[in-house]
Amino acid sequence: MPKRPAPAAAVVPMDRTQLVAALRDALSDCAARCATVTWDQLARTVNPDMVTYSLADRCSLLVEVDRPLREDRPVLSALIRKGGAPLPYLPRVLTQLGLRGSETSSDLARWAAVETERAFAAHGTPPSAMPARHRPGSGHREGPQHLVPHHAAAGTSGGSATHEHPRVQRLRALVRELEASVPRLSRPARTQVAKSIEGARSWLAYHDSAVTPEQRRVLATRVPKQLVRTVEATLQDVRRIIESPGRDR
Repeated sequence: MPKRPAPAAAVVPMDRTQLVAALRDALSDCAARCATVTWDQLARTVNPDMVTYSLADRCSLLVEVDRPLREDRPVLSALIRKGGAPLPYLPRVLTQLGLRGSETSSDLARWAAVETERAFAAHGTPPSAMPARHRPGSGHREGPQHLVPHHAAAGTSGGSATHEHPRVQRLRALVRELEASVPRLSRPARTQVAKSIEGARSWLAYHDSAVTPEQRRVLATRVPKQLVRTVEATLQDVRRIIESPGRDR
């Protein structure tokens, strides 16, 4: 009797938050391997339903993956290719992220090439200094970008890393350690860690949006204790997983 083909693996349903985290995780994996990827390849890795997404749905999903736009974090959407070139709808994604400029194919290709280099540097093992981000339409890059916290990269009048409130420094340190641990974790563990990182990053982005050093000092005294405790607990779990003998690698 001929063998019946094995049934297709069931697709695990995801909510929007899980889908965004899984897609960001898959793109981070590509960056760690210094590889680009197509949308169809991402769909096979993350969720097969993604191949049916409309252009608008794909754009909104990528915007969520890369939001908020920051100088010290590469735009992972730049890793996605179609026919060897950047996605034709990448300009729409960048516009929604707040990065406006030329949409000529040559300038977009230049931007994507530089941003890809930045992603490879940021997610490498170990991470290395990122090249400066290319500004579409400018014909040049801005100053050098290193793997530093956002408050140092953005610069403030009279503010610096050494003057930052200890509570904010603690939160940034926790996030950096969590981010460094991600490549050593299994995919399910990475999804949970990504949620903790995203929550902390969202608050830090809110803090970094303050205009003056005085506003930052006021916000720093309002760091949610539960947020710090949650990130600390996540980090403790991660350390146990990494240090556990015989864990899956």
